[in-house]
Amino acid sequence: MALFIHEGRVLLHRVGRNPYWSLPGGRVSMMESSREAVMREMQEELEVAIQVDRLVWVVENFFREKERFFHELGHYYLVSLPDGHELYRRSGAFEGWEEGTTIIFQWHPLEGLEALPLNPGFLPQALQHISEGIRHIVYRDAAIVPV
Repeated sequence: MALFIHEGRVLLHRVGRNPYWSLPGGRVSMMESSREAVMREMQEELEVAIQVDRLVWVVENFFREKERFFHELGHYYLVSLPDGHELYRRSGAFEGWEEGTTIIFQWHPLEGLEALPLNPGFLPQALQHISEGIRHIVYRDAAIVPV
């Protein structure tokens, strides 16, 4: 996953008509590192070459979608673009694409993320306090996953 944080805002996206926002990213291809995957996904979805600054979180996310339970493993990278890049100046919603699916991107203020339907649910709090080291997060969505 890509953490674009710039001037007190974070770049989020949602896929198609899905009401939930999340960090941009995608799946790793066979023989591809997670770092390479985040670079490729941002090139595909936003048509930008990003700089991967560092790994911030290794996340185990337990959730349920419809009647299926999932255990997602994710690497979350702090990423950036050259100073003054036009992506940093965008306001409002804008579109990206992947495999024929519209992806809606939008910068959101870091303050007030609790009011957004944002997945995984640890993000509003965690984005306020990004540590210098790598943090391992195990998140179980209590609303849908039995503990």
